[in-house]
Amino acid sequence: MKILAVYNICGIKFDNLGMWRDHLQDILNQNYPNFIVAVSGCVVSENSKKELEKFKDQYNNVVFNWIEDKLPVNVTFNHTAQVCTDRFGLFDGYLYIASDVKFGVDREVLSKMSHLHINSNSAMTSALVDNDHGLDGIYADTWSELDVLLEKDHFRINIGRTANMHVFLFDKDIYTHFNNKIIPDIFASHCTETTYSYIVASLGKNFVMHNKDIILKHIGFADGHSVGFIEEIQYNNSIAWKHLFKSKIPADQRLLNDEAKACGFGYNEGRATLPHNEEMYDENENHKDPQRLLNFLKTAIYLTEDEFSYKTINYRLV
Repeated sequence: MKILAVYNICGIKFDNLGMWRDHLQDILNQNYPNFIVAVSGCVVSENSKKELEKFKDQYNNVVFNWIEDKLPVNVTFNHTAQVCTDRFGLFDGYLYIASDVKFGVDREVLSKMSHLHINSNSAMTSALVDNDHGLDGIYADTWSELDVLLEKDHFRINIGRTANMHVFLFDKDIYTHFNNKIIPDIFASHCTETTYSYIVASLGKNFVMHNKDIILKHIGFADGHSVGFIEEIQYNNSIAWKHLFKSKIPADQRLLNDEAKACGFGYNEGRATLPHNEEMYDENENHKDPQRLLNFLKTAIYLTEDEFSYKTINYRLV
């Protein structure tokens, strides 16, 4: 499985060169035969760029996508996936790694995640972190049992539920079915992950959490929280569901319309914004008409070219 491992960093608020360098080294240390590491950097200082690029002297599988525009990480990740696919060809999987996650001494993270991904018909495969994985809140009703289960077993995330995005392996099918994008890019700050089970369902695949054979250290908001955008809603979680990026129509018209309800989409279900229509799923939570759901998602949770063109992004790929 050919993997693009994207390490996402942001220098808008903090310059965490020491952490970035340390975590990047861990990623490059992976014992995996077929991967490219791409540092996706948003508004990073010239000094930090220069220091990080020194890794190219030692490793021939690392590139840097320096983005100078203030953009949400969903957009910068997608852009890095696009420019790297243009350069290296289509990858089998695209691995999102948050800046504040440390792989540490585990050099088999990519091997373990790719093995599970391939053997579980997965569109998204997630690794656990030592805090803020979100499962204890999302599965609050059954967390004690799930916590024990994950000691040995992997877990399929249910429709309408999710996990916080720290280390996620996305399948190429997402990239090819959603116009060369992976992460939904309409969101300015919150709620992205609440759409993930529906992307997976539209492809007829699974959303899987790896067991505790992988638990990675998570520092937490080291580069800041949705820096450059969260201030727009003054950190008010009650209105976060409608905080969109570049959308020409309001969130309720885009995400809570009649077709959203009819096709089996759900949104921000932990706060009951839009519970999904259970009649669109069989007893195994497989969607009965995945193409209809996919058609809805393409323009509901992804920006149109008219709303935002990735061609306008100011960047330099090194």
